[in-house]
Amino acid sequence: MKLYLGLGALALGSAVVGLGLAREKGEAGEPPAIGYVMHEWGTFTSVHGSNGKMLAGLQREEEHLPAFVRAHAGMENRGGIMMKGWRRPMKNVIVKMETPVIYFYSDEGFKGSVEVGFKGGSISQWWPPRQGGEVPPKYDPPKFDPNATPEMRAAFLEKMKVAGMIDFGDGKYEGSIKWEFEVMAPDSGMEAEVFRSGETLNWLRPRQTGSNIVKAGGICEKYLFYRGVGNFEVPMQFKVDSEETLTITNTSSEAVPYALVFEKNVLGRVGIYELAEGIEPGKTILVGYEELFPPSGEEPRYLAKAVGPEYKKMIAGLVKSGLRHDEASAMVQTWWDSYFGKPGLRVFWVVPQGETERILPLEITPKPKEMVRVLVGRSEVLRPGFEKQLVKEYQAEKKTAWNARWNSGFGAAYLQRVEELLPTTVTTVAR
Repeated sequence: MKLYLGLGALALGSAVVGLGLAREKGEAGEPPAIGYVMHEWGTFTSVHGSNGKMLAGLQREEEHLPAFVRAHAGMENRGGIMMKGWRRPMKNVIVKMETPVIYFYSDEGFKGSVEVGFKGGSISQWWPPRQGGEVPPKYDPPKFDPNATPEMRAAFLEKMKVAGMIDFGDGKYEGSIKWEFEVMAPDSGMEAEVFRSGETLNWLRPRQTGSNIVKAGGICEKYLFYRGVGNFEVPMQFKVDSEETLTITNTSSEAVPYALVFEKNVLGRVGIYELAEGIEPGKTILVGYEELFPPSGEEPRYLAKAVGPEYKKMIAGLVKSGLRHDEASAMVQTWWDSYFGKPGLRVFWVVPQGETERILPLEITPKPKEMVRVLVGRSEVLRPGFEKQLVKEYQAEKKTAWNARWNSGFGAAYLQRVEELLPTTVTTVAR
């Protein structure tokens, strides 16, 4: 039985929660239902020029994963020199789906299976080991010869640019992942089986829930995790005019349940604007610069180590959207630095359920008594003033500032916008 659910997760993130495990009488020919609840949370990231256009090049990662996390060949992200990018070349990536996690809560153990699809994208990384899913094009890069001539090295680099290339721009790629899992009973005594060497802080934070331990591929964990990259138009439009007014339009046929506008400027000053009641279909919201940053007569706020109102507001919005408080807290803490620690203008918004169902169809057996999926869009929006600064940095004789931009997770997206703004085509790129 296929169930198409709403997302909860960065991914792009997925969490499954089960309450009491009460067996109910099923329909003729069907196994009895199991009374657990599944919760999924996740997040995905997109970058938008001031003109509203989504920018590509988001296969560059911000946070590395532990070495034990599985990935397709050439898509590993394990820190070190390759942290910001993958070896496998790809094109037209306008969405990064990050850290969807699946939690289960149940009074007793049971076995099941879950399959998640990704329309227009690849589920590139996952944990625990999967039991099925997409098979991307073969990745067979050429071997580097340390004694190669300059001409041979140039040829090597050209071959590396196309080895196992994936182009998400044609809309035909469909990713998927499948787990055969076992949810362990609360008193299973298998907590020690979850810990492993090399765990990162962002890997540990999603564990801070009351969920059951889940086992797949012989590995125990507190959740099922997946991450991906792809190409799909988000059902929201973001523009910033010459007066620095942010325009937000819900282009979906469904309401956005919750949204939060956040900005941290280069001086560290912080502004927030909450849309606690969400955004109705087709509605446009205007957020002026002074609504985020009050006139100088008022006390400015700076992001400190202490928890600010954005923490509490975000958690309240996620709980309102269906997550448990501990799940919402785990999500915000996992992504705190990326969400609120870095300079920039960004809009956080809960994806309408129908859009989640369309992008990430989910099939699970046995059928849960209740399911919640909460996907949060993180949309980075470039102000015209920031775009002018990018162009200035690119055109500078010394590209120190530009190289720093390039080495960020959004360097390729910034370059695309610079190319659009320059009067002539950019022919030289600092990498």
